Amino acid sequence: MKRVKLIATIITALVMGGGLAVGYAQYANSDSTPTKISRSEYQRMAQIVIDFNKGMLPISALKDAQLLIEREPYAISKKVRAQLKFEDQK
Repeated sequence: MKRVKLIATIITALVMGGGLAVGYAQYANSDSTPTKISRSEYQRMAQIVIDFNKGMLPISALKDAQLLIEREPYAISKKVRAQLKFEDQK
């Protein structure tokens, strides 16, 4: 039940955020210029996050949704975010 509630919350947040035609994401590197994300890119990345949270995709698939995760880090768990940062340092 908790997992269903979490997934519903994430989907709701992504749908509400999807109402924006263009979003901005900050890169974590020294270049502080915001990157535009088109609606179609946002929707594609949101679907990757949703499928990952449902257990349908491996953690490696989140690399294709990196901009969205940087913009909305709450879309995935803290544990997964920590694993992603660890993999980036390798």
